[in-house]
Amino acid sequence: EVNNYKSLERKLRTTRANRENQAVVVEETTSKLDAIDARCSDIVAEITTLIDIEEASETRLKNRDDDAKSLTQSRATYRAKRMKNSATPQPSLSPQGGYYTEPPGLEGN
Repeated sequence: EVNNYKSLERKLRTTRANRENQAVVVEETTSKLDAIDARCSDIVAEITTLIDIEEASETRLKNRDDDAKSLTQSRATYRAKRMKNSATPQPSLSPQGGYYTEPPGLEGN
């Protein structure tokens, strides 16, 4: 019986030591997982910020493209009007303030 008792006592000590070791491992693992979770949260926040920056940049680029198209169209409209106006002879002022040519509608008066 003494041998049986000593054997059970050794098993009990081994079991307790294993439990303590497992508790330490669980605590260390939990700590590591918490650190990983915190880092993942930081990474998600960084990615979200980068996405926001990219979307803002895309919006600025789109607005710039729209402004460029509008400017191009305005220039084309201005050129067309200028070409139309240059096809019609315009009277010019002489240095004395009179017309070199009669203004339209006043010919022969």
